[in-house]
Amino acid sequence: MILNVTDGELWDTETTSIDILPAYTKEISYGPLMGNKIVKMISTYDGSVYLGVNLGLGLDGVEHGYIAQFWDNNITWESQDLGEIVDIKEGHIILDLPNHIPYSLDVIIVATCSAIHDNNMNMTYDGHVYVFDEFYNGLRWKSPDIGKVTSIGNLDLDADGEPELVFGYLSNTSFDTATSVQTSHGGVIVFSGNTSFSVEWNSTDLGASYIHCTEDIGFPSGPGILASHIIKIDTKTNSRSGSYSLMKLGAGAYYKAHERKDIIPWSLTVVEDVNHDGLQEIFVGEGTQDGNGDYSGRVIALDASLSEMWSSTEIGFVQALIVSCIDYDNVPEVIVGTLKNETMGGDGPIYRGRIWSFDDLSGTVEWRSDNLGKIVALSSGEFEYWQTPLIVGTENYVNGAPMGQIIIFNLYKMVLEINDTGLLEQNAFIVGGFTSHYSDAILVGTVRGNQIWIELYKITQYY
Repeated sequence: MILNVTDGELWDTETTSIDILPAYTKEISYGPLMGNKIVKMISTYDGSVYLGVNLGLGLDGVEHGYIAQFWDNNITWESQDLGEIVDIKEGHIILDLPNHIPYSLDVIIVATCSAIHDNNMNMTYDGHVYVFDEFYNGLRWKSPDIGKVTSIGNLDLDADGEPELVFGYLSNTSFDTATSVQTSHGGVIVFSGNTSFSVEWNSTDLGASYIHCTEDIGFPSGPGILASHIIKIDTKTNSRSGSYSLMKLGAGAYYKAHERKDIIPWSLTVVEDVNHDGLQEIFVGEGTQDGNGDYSGRVIALDASLSEMWSSTEIGFVQALIVSCIDYDNVPEVIVGTLKNETMGGDGPIYRGRIWSFDDLSGTVEWRSDNLGKIVALSSGEFEYWQTPLIVGTENYVNGAPMGQIIIFNLYKMVLEINDTGLLEQNAFIVGGFTSHYSDAILVGTVRGNQIWIELYKITQYY
């Protein structure tokens, strides 16, 4: 039996109950608006949630955004305007206390883009990193301008006992009007993770760079930086060229230990040691589009040297990717959501997409769903009865308007649909217990018209 929930009303109240709590709403006052949304939510060790909110482009020509703390069903703190929020991560830095006693401080690290300068389609980007004290929410550090900060890493790269702050960035792009090709410039920059925040290394131009490791990724001979680099984009076909690279520290500088140029850069990437050999495997979901509504892509599994373990056949544009055990066998699966094609109907776009489950080591297809529309989010978590449910966020058009939906699968069977949510984002999706009051819950950041919402769904009884 499938429980279907619409606008907070249960269609079958005899089998299951669920609380639907719109925990927080905010009316947007900036304008004209371009993409106001919650771009990311993270849960912290103490059970609170931090979210990044982008308000769009204001009349002043500047992107606006901020971060906020959600605790016990309320927004308990909001930062000042930081510009466009690109990424958020919980991490730690080292404080040098009196008597030179080192102290590890939990912090929230925020990557931003504060301004974009357009000179005949040649773009220059401004951006900063902000580090906030997690306990008091005070600002500990604002970096100098390093361009659009695309991604965050926080790990001890040089084995000196102190973590480094690692960031990918995009500094500028140039556009060739004859070929319609955009060339990106940027790289990877490393700051010390103590209160000096000094620059330890800044790469040569690698292209627009995206960090995919966010902890000690355990490659051979120690930690490294796994990154992808976009060098050129053909704006006619949206095809990208560049590379994936594993960079390591040696002789006081970082170098490319391994590199691959046959994988579409800036693809969805998950790093996980699935075979428990102490080395990480890398799972990459690719995606391209032809401009006519058809999408293609595949999943690629790499070992710690970036050598291919397996790759799938063409399955569509990979919109979401997680590695999680969802069938109770204690062996993780590689779960992806894809978009295959998009056509126009009377009510708006018609999307065709599905969920795929692959064996983590062989790449064998274990399951695929029926058509679910446009897959925008995947997550998993532990619930009291559904021990490892798969949570899917979708988007489809109904009566000419986009509608979000949350679908829960248990053992590959659909057990719950929550219809008419706000529009969902892949990174604004948290499942499980995340505050002192809520377990077996789903917290999502959504957009409804010009309002930003946090929607909280609490499952209170199972069937």
